[in-house]
Amino acid sequence: MSFTRLSAPATQPFAPLPPFSPQRLPDLIVQRIKQRIASGELGPGDKLPTERTLAAQLQVSRTSLREALGRMASEGYLRMGGRDGIRVCDLSASAVASPLAGLLAADPDRGMDILEVRLALETVATVYAAERATPADHARIRLAFDALQRATTQSLGPELVHFDLDFHFAIAEATHNVALIHVMHGMHNLILESMQITHRNMNYDTEAERELQHQHEALFVAILRRDPTAARAASDVHLAYVKKIYG
Repeated sequence: MSFTRLSAPATQPFAPLPPFSPQRLPDLIVQRIKQRIASGELGPGDKLPTERTLAAQLQVSRTSLREALGRMASEGYLRMGGRDGIRVCDLSASAVASPLAGLLAADPDRGMDILEVRLALETVATVYAAERATPADHARIRLAFDALQRATTQSLGPELVHFDLDFHFAIAEATHNVALIHVMHGMHNLILESMQITHRNMNYDTEAERELQHQHEALFVAILRRDPTAARAASDVHLAYVKKIYG
């Protein structure tokens, strides 16, 4: 399962490529798309325009475009297929998540290691989001927080973890740190599994889930107030609570 950003911002149209260049058109197309990924404008799971639209925007033939897209897919930058269209891959997934998943399968007791990495990433993300989030980021984080709040109130049990994950990933997107975003997306399934253990260990207890949501609210408020000190303090409380539950 891969993550798609909640209410991901609409991709701005690609500017036409220069009509004359010493570089081959497929090379220029690859370069242009990679620039969007490197800048964070295109993040993991984001959808590119259709092949027809993209060719029109870049003012290139579909033959040149297909060669470029095929190369990027083979290199692990894009995934293409069927109704899902063309999407940006989680660039760190194969380098980070797959080896870790193998290690955990061999030694399940290393789950605490994943928890510590997850919480460290979440803490850094929360502090950076408090410093860097744009109004659009605030809107997306609010959307994720409100969904998590409703899920907690409705005591959705095992489904709650997906809303928890969406909230923390919305915060990660607000850091505008491309490396951090891709690492978290690359660890998507491992982070999801870690969160599932946390909620299972609480036995989906209503009061425990409400306490967890109170901590999420503290993170949310610190980010909206652009207060990195409060964000770190709230993260420390959240970290200690989750580690205690994890056992």
